[in-house]
Amino acid sequence: MCGRYASARSRNQLMEAFKIEEPHAAEVSRQDYNVAPTKKAPAVLATLPEDADPVRELRLLRWGLIPSWAKDGKQGINNARAETVHEKPTFKKAFAGRRCLLPVDGFYEWFQVDGEKQPFFLRPNDGSVLALAGIYELWKDSEEESDLRFTLITTQASDAMGHIHDRMPMVIDAQNWDTWLDPRMSNVEQAHGLMVPAHDLEVYQVAKLVNAVRNNGPDLIQPLT
Repeated sequence: MCGRYASARSRNQLMEAFKIEEPHAAEVSRQDYNVAPTKKAPAVLATLPEDADPVRELRLLRWGLIPSWAKDGKQGINNARAETVHEKPTFKKAFAGRRCLLPVDGFYEWFQVDGEKQPFFLRPNDGSVLALAGIYELWKDSEEESDLRFTLITTQASDAMGHIHDRMPMVIDAQNWDTWLDPRMSNVEQAHGLMVPAHDLEVYQVAKLVNAVRNNGPDLIQPLT
């Protein structure tokens, strides 16, 4: 699974990286080095104006997908398995037409070291932004307040990461962003083919400060010395 990550790029950096025009970019409240479920985080999605091609947008979505048919919004779903995301009733409609990208600098996983859970940070070796594969739903509560909610798609971990955790996020390579985001593209086999496991990652131990969601800042992703 993936239960915590860092999203520290500025609004302008995300606009440039994902080629988003000014009118379609929401404000990013702050750099967040400790994004956790129930928090809002930047996401890239595409809307379909009438008689026009899809338009990329930068939005703030809340982590923890709630199916539109759920009776209450008490429990969001943080991860969806790539192996079954296309067939599970909770996810299949979103996977067919409400896909998004979650821009992250890296993500955290925990592993037992000397009998204690030690956090590790995993990030691209080249310092680039990771575009994690996600899906989203619009949730309306009993008072008709609406919220866009997302979940991350995960897969079996590669050998490089398997010794830390058995699951890892899926990513979408830049050349496939348009196709992945296009709400008109409903072919689930094609969508599956666009996802790949996160790759070329640097892995290192970080301080246990990240264990508490209230802690934040660039010191959370510094290698443990």
